[in-house]
Amino acid sequence: NAMTAETAGGEAWTKMGTVKHEWLPKVVMSSNFEKTWGEYMSAYEDCNPQAFLDEMQEELDRRANM
Repeated sequence: NAMTAETAGGEAWTKMGTVKHEWLPKVVMSSNFEKTWGEYMSAYEDCNPQAFLDEMQEELDRRANM
């Protein structure tokens, strides 16, 4: 696996973890779930999760074709 903090997918993975640790407790404890969930999802999307998913898919494809 070539994913590191230097790749777009690795950077996204790191940011996603940070956002989840910050926001999910807020979501669970929020008196306005929908509003806080929307804020969480906005922060999550800012992490570029698609870069992580794309990089992981490339690795899965590589391993499947070994």
